[in-house]
Amino acid sequence: MKQLWFDHYSRAKGKLDTSGFEHVFIGEEKNGEVSGLHNWVRFYMLENNSAEKFDYKGFIIKRGVCGVLYTLIFLIIQSRLCDITKSIENTMASLKFTWGSALKKSGSLLIGTSPEYDMALYTMCFLSRRGKNELCEVEVDGTPISITSFDMIQNGKAYIGTIYPSAGRGKSRADRIEQTVLSTDENMI
Repeated sequence: MKQLWFDHYSRAKGKLDTSGFEHVFIGEEKNGEVSGLHNWVRFYMLENNSAEKFDYKGFIIKRGVCGVLYTLIFLIIQSRLCDITKSIENTMASLKFTWGSALKKSGSLLIGTSPEYDMALYTMCFLSRRGKNELCEVEVDGTPISITSFDMIQNGKAYIGTIYPSAGRGKSRADRIEQTVLSTDENMI
């Protein structure tokens, strides 16, 4: 774990200048672009500190159960499944932002999970899928999420290069519930 996440390696010019943790959880700036920064807690802290000159430019994708409305019947079921004060639409988002003068064209993160949860999930996916050109398909709060991971191999040692979530391919809990509701409606007719 220490080597994967915290030991330093070089992204360029042989200088030991980064770690998996720094890239994924803190974020880095290079040549006018932000790389990494796949943690909502860090995103929140930067956004709420005016000295950081952090500017959220909007979301590209939001994924989750409670943000999707299909029918009046589904809305009633949805209100019973979802905490009104917490939209599971905030399960995963792909965002655009600037940090100082550096731009992040698209960066994704899980929302509402603890850093410990993210680290455990990402470690599991990294160890089971890296180098296999496969996505690690998981569900977070009933929402399908795909985890992509890349390693950095230096001096015969593997380090986390990056790990990030994206919208999964499977049906979400909302899709499965909607299908059940629609099937039930058809049987009532």
